[in-house]
Amino acid sequence: MYAHTAFAYEMLMDAENIPPKFIETSNSIHGLCVDIVDKLNQRLRQDKLHITLSDNVFPVKRSMKRLEQNQTQINCGKAFNEKRQMDYKYGSVPLYTLEYGLVTLGNNTVFDDVQGLAEIIRTGKKVGTLAGSHSLYLLNRAGAAKGQIKGYASSMQGLSALINKDIDAYLSHNLSLEYLLTQHAEEKMFKVIYGDYYKYPHFMLFNNTVPDAIIEKIDAALVSLKQHNEMDVLLKKYRRH
Repeated sequence: MYAHTAFAYEMLMDAENIPPKFIETSNSIHGLCVDIVDKLNQRLRQDKLHITLSDNVFPVKRSMKRLEQNQTQINCGKAFNEKRQMDYKYGSVPLYTLEYGLVTLGNNTVFDDVQGLAEIIRTGKKVGTLAGSHSLYLLNRAGAAKGQIKGYASSMQGLSALINKDIDAYLSHNLSLEYLLTQHAEEKMFKVIYGDYYKYPHFMLFNNTVPDAIIEKIDAALVSLKQHNEMDVLLKKYRRH
C-alpha cells in the first residue's frame, strides 16, 4: 500500500486535531505522534517499511472512518474498546498511559466530589467530549441520557462551549488537557478535576488489511524505542505538569 521505490511497504497516517499529539501551525504539523513516527521510521528503515504523515489535519471521527475504509493504514494513539476491535487491528505495545480529567468553570462545584464516569452521568449535567473518541464511547456506555453527551470536532470547540454554558463540563485525557489549557486565552476560568474516572493506555491502530507481520515489526520498533527511554523523553517534551 502506497508503495514507494525506497520502501517495500508504506503506510499513510492522518494527523488529527488532538494537540499535542498533532499540532498544526501555519506551515507545519508537529507534535508527539509526529515525533514517535520519526523515531519509528528510523528503526523501520532496515525492513524497508515507512509511515507517511498526511498533509492535512482531520477531526477524529473522520480520520477513524478513513482508517476503516483503508484510505489510511495506521493511526497513532488510540484506546482499546470492543467496537474498535471489530473494525480495526491493534498493535500489542502500549505507547503511554493516560487518565481522564473533567474540565469545569472555576465556580462550578457540582463535580468536585464525583468519582467515576457513571457518577458523572448521574449528575444529569451535560458533558462534552471529542466526537468519535473513546471517551464518547465510555460516557454513552455508562448510561448517558439522550442528548446528555455532546461530541465536538476539537477540544477547543468543547472549551468554547463550556464558556458559553452549552455544556457543564468537558471530558478529555490529561495529555490533551494539560497542553490545551495552557494555550487557552481564558485558562484561569477553568479548573480540572481528576476523579479517578478512567486510566488507560494508547496503542497504534491499523486498518484490517495491514499484514500481521508488518504490525509485529512496528511493535518491535516501539519496544526498542521504549527500552531506550526515548518515549519518556518525548512525553516530557509535551507534558505541562
